[in-house]
Amino acid sequence: MYEISRLINNVIGEDRSRKRDIVRKMGYRDDLIEGYNRLENIIQTGNCKAKIRKRLPKTLNLLPKVVDDALDATAKKLEKQRRIALARRQEFERKYFRPHIWINHIYSKPRDTHLVDHMGLEHWKVLNLPRRINESSWDDQIKIVRNTISKHMEEAGGYDDMFGRIRSFIYCKGYDESYLFTIEGELIVVDDENCGEVFSKVG
Repeated sequence: MYEISRLINNVIGEDRSRKRDIVRKMGYRDDLIEGYNRLENIIQTGNCKAKIRKRLPKTLNLLPKVVDDALDATAKKLEKQRRIALARRQEFERKYFRPHIWINHIYSKPRDTHLVDHMGLEHWKVLNLPRRINESSWDDQIKIVRNTISKHMEEAGGYDDMFGRIRSFIYCKGYDESYLFTIEGELIVVDDENCGEVFSKVG
């Protein structure tokens, strides 16, 4: 349990009317249901918006330092959980990583976020490659990548209705190894982006 959650529960105790008073003092006099939901969200997740944070000491009838200490301890715990979750996600992605081509478009955000969320970002941004491409010679890998790019450019016409014009392609050979290609399929330079992190951030 988070420190702020423990603090709020201690103040409420077994008195249900106390919970109603807290919700009203939080500013939800005209919508108690929404207020209860907000309070429960703080208790369950430890997240507290700045506007409510300012009101909490008076709302809970506690000294500001007591509330601030609880919120700071909660923030540290949330950050630790975030780091652990990120490490586990990266470990999973490294384990199941497979080579692919990432498409760089002119727009970083889609024109229809809901549709992209529903269908999956990879539908627009990822070109699949043979699973064992890394077992081929470097020259053969380049040929496969160029052929894949050429085929996609021919089919898409260099444009996508969701992300706009195609700028370039990234051959993600490994989680930490990638190569930048032009739309003509020419190798430019080793790309600075980490393929795994790029896909995680956008996806």
